[in-house]
Amino acid sequence: MKILYISQYYPPEIGAGPVRAQAITTYLASSGRQVDVVCEFPNYPTGKIPEEYRGKWLHTIRDGNLTIHQVKVSASQRKSRFQQLRLFGSFMLSSLWFVLSYPKDYDVIYVSSPPLSGAITAAVFSRLTGIPWVFEVRDLWPDAMLGSDSVHTGSLIYRSLKFIENRLYRSAGMVVAVTQAAADYIGEHNPAGPVHVVHNGVDPAVFFPRSSKEAAARLPEIHGIEKAEGVFRVGYVGSIGVIHDFEPVIRAASACSEDPKIEFMIIGDGSQAEKLEILLNQYKPGNVKWLGLKPYEQIPDYINTFDVGLNPIRNVKTFESIINVKFYEYLACEVPVINLGRGTIQETGDRSGAAVTLAPGDYEGLAQCVKRLKSHPEELETLRQNSRAFILERYNREKLSEKLAEHLSDFVVKS
Repeated sequence: MKILYISQYYPPEIGAGPVRAQAITTYLASSGRQVDVVCEFPNYPTGKIPEEYRGKWLHTIRDGNLTIHQVKVSASQRKSRFQQLRLFGSFMLSSLWFVLSYPKDYDVIYVSSPPLSGAITAAVFSRLTGIPWVFEVRDLWPDAMLGSDSVHTGSLIYRSLKFIENRLYRSAGMVVAVTQAAADYIGEHNPAGPVHVVHNGVDPAVFFPRSSKEAAARLPEIHGIEKAEGVFRVGYVGSIGVIHDFEPVIRAASACSEDPKIEFMIIGDGSQAEKLEILLNQYKPGNVKWLGLKPYEQIPDYINTFDVGLNPIRNVKTFESIINVKFYEYLACEVPVINLGRGTIQETGDRSGAAVTLAPGDYEGLAQCVKRLKSHPEELETLRQNSRAFILERYNREKLSEKLAEHLSDFVVKS
């Protein structure tokens, strides 16, 4: 089988989208399929393209059955809506230029979104060549943009993207969602083909428990990471984006500041980093360490220094259909989770027996929960014991990739 896989984000870029794309394409290629990836020049989330890409339109990397074609984009830190649209539009044009300039006889086109730019390329290329295409939806876009202060349902940009989204659902031969709630939503929009659920997951061989001391010793900045005796560390890793609400986190940290043994740690960067900086300057909590962006291969060790992981979701209706990859990564490392959210994240957290879920924005409840878990280690231990087994049973990334490969094979045969 020959597969054209389009994903704007791909490693060495970091985040849930690139990690999922790499896991899927690596599995497909290792199982004998020919996979061509089309992605952007690496720049997320810093907005800076490495020097070795300057002056190029295309960079190709070959590794056995897997070939990665990186195309030029108008990179930026995406601090404004204009910068975001310019970046996404440039990938749509560059990816379309590539597939039309170097056409192959693919069996299927697979697109991972958001953003919708790659899906537009796939729909056009499919229409011109007759190659069927599959639309993977990790987040419901453009509805996820409603978490931003600059986008509302009556805006021209939202209505335009909504029109495009609905047309894409009806154009794709198959849709893949990452949660059942998202699949139910998509099913209401009359997609042309079936809608399957293939959850996000985690590689348990990469994310596994270590002692906090051992994990800290493996990191380059051990003196800033190693915990003092008796310190209870509440941690967050991941993008600082529109989905995530850090105001309750910072306010909860301030409410916990009278206890010198409680520490909050934030690892990540993204489009909402300036807002986080404003919050830190506003509330001035002395117990928050923001370490910025860290290499993905170091993330398991940072997580293993946490006593509990944070997953703060903004109070937007669309976000009730998502579950963050960090949730699986925390639990795979046997780190219990405090969620702030509703819908799928609450249901999955409750089912895991390894998470406490509070209402979005409930900083007082978050502060009380942190203090309770610190003073009741037996409750924390119960949550911990339930965590990794839950992941191994349901969210092993290799097994999920195998499930997706079976859906693709069936789709190609029927097409």
